[in-house]
Amino acid sequence: MKKILMGAAAALAIAAPAHAATGWIGASYNNGESEPGSVSFDSWAVDGSVAFDAGGLGVTLDAGYADSEDSDSVVAGTAHLYMKGEKHTLGGFVGLADSNSNNVWDAGIEGQLFNEHSTLGAALTYARADDADVDAIGVNGAAKIFVTDNLAIGANAGWFQLSGSGPDGNAWVLGAGGEWQPESMPVSFLVGWNHYDTDDSSGVSANVFTVGARYNFGGTLKARSRSGADLAGLSGVSALRF
Repeated sequence: MKKILMGAAAALAIAAPAHAATGWIGASYNNGESEPGSVSFDSWAVDGSVAFDAGGLGVTLDAGYADSEDSDSVVAGTAHLYMKGEKHTLGGFVGLADSNSNNVWDAGIEGQLFNEHSTLGAALTYARADDADVDAIGVNGAAKIFVTDNLAIGANAGWFQLSGSGPDGNAWVLGAGGEWQPESMPVSFLVGWNHYDTDDSSGVSANVFTVGARYNFGGTLKARSRSGADLAGLSGVSALRF
């Protein structure tokens, strides 16, 4: 499972014709603090996304792996299929995440709107954790403003309703970030912040700061956003990042 998911984006990036594929392969470091107890934690992740056209439709495949000294590793992958126009994308996705043999799968609908200097996106998600007997339904939204074709700033927000074997509740996230790619090389640098919160009796909340780098192929950051490759940061319960 891990080898398949981790290799999907990289393998497609190599196998797809250079003129047809757009995407990125990256690595990031995360530092956060959770409540209650003011518990600090660190983690790192590697991930990638590739977008290409297939029979008149757009396809995006993304995969990632994250690990921490304080928790089990997580490997995840998502496949997206969508209609694609000059000003929008509209379609659906299905994904699977695995952590210590505990599986979470999700599926939903998603779309993007492209303006001259911005990209707006939204996704409606249903997720199921079979081992924990938990269901979730939620919505994500994201906006990116392109100061230049290779400098983007943005914000994201998401809300999820949880139900299952334990107490029902709501979870939400609010975040912001930025990404910059020098004109002289296809490598971008990103920073981000996300705040997570719940309204159940646990009182769990967290702030997470992220720094990272990505190797990009297929054009500028703006072109990557238009290609569908950035759907990897929009869809699914776990896709709460810049």
